[in-house]
Amino acid sequence: RVKSVVKAIIRFDKDDIDPERINDDTSPAELLKYVAEQVKNYSQVEEKPENITKIIKRLKKMAKTDLACPCCLRSFVTDDEITQFQARMTELADPDVSELHAMASKKAQDIRVAL
Repeated sequence: RVKSVVKAIIRFDKDDIDPERINDDTSPAELLKYVAEQVKNYSQVEEKPENITKIIKRLKKMAKTDLACPCCLRSFVTDDEITQFQARMTELADPDVSELHAMASKKAQDIRVAL
């Protein structure tokens, strides 16, 4: 059974795993230690709402300075385009209505459920 778990972990983490540490000869204790470390790392992945808001505000400020979208570098031609962009960025920064915040919350919840 331990060997089948090792093979599953190697398949799942094939790009990140150290074959010297996790292989067919890995002891159950070392395997449990590795899994515990991975669970701890995954549980710290959650994006904090204040970080999302801070990034959106920075993008909004960059757009105001450069008069262009900082993501795609498309220039704003009219004042209406600037106003629409700023309004959209304000929505994205607001945790109550932002799809970005909702996605981050769902991802964090999915990780907690999986663990």
